[in-house]
Amino acid sequence: MDPFDGGTPRPELRFERARLRGGVTCLAVAGEVDMTTGELFQETLTHALYEPGVTRVLLDTAPLRFIDSNGVAVLIKARRSAEEQGIAFGIVNAHGVVRSVLEMLGVYDVLAAESGR
Repeated sequence: MDPFDGGTPRPELRFERARLRGGVTCLAVAGEVDMTTGELFQETLTHALYEPGVTRVLLDTAPLRFIDSNGVAVLIKARRSAEEQGIAFGIVNAHGVVRSVLEMLGVYDVLAAESGR
């Protein structure tokens, strides 16, 4: 959808949540995480971490097209918050630009669920 002012369209951010056995929540994020969508990204992750019975949150980034440093900061904060609550947290399916940004900032290994963290 084009904005009324003729400027560039705002990035979209969409989530799909699946509750798996054993208190595992898989949250797929699609679109772009940047300064215009960062607040929604943070609120959604925080909500997932505070749902009753959650033992693990997996963030599926396969459909994510872009993430900026603000979004990465949200991921780091979410991981710390999860750790404080005894909840496992990690990202899965990071590819392309998203993985490049995470690797460039030196946080991919800390955030990747595959790393066993």
